[in-house]
Amino acid sequence: TWTAGTAEEPGSRVVARIRYRHRGVPATLEETGKGSVRLVFDEPEEAVTPGQAVVFYREDEVVGGGWIRESLPCEASAPLAGDPAC
Repeated sequence: TWTAGTAEEPGSRVVARIRYRHRGVPATLEETGKGSVRLVFDEPEEAVTPGQAVVFYREDEVVGGGWIRESLPCEASAPLAGDPAC
């Protein structure tokens, strides 16, 4: 769901919060072409769980959010594949 009513551009940088008390971390939104997005964290995040909400921020403005459908292992995340941090 997008607060402006239109999807963010592919490659948009956001801060994503995956839990109420989560500090929020930098991430990139990727278009999937299926009416959803893939969120790629800059650094691997623990405990990303299907069914949790995720909210996308740009500075202190909410730009969108949704429900986590699946959590992919780091190796399956396109820009991070092969990254030593994985």
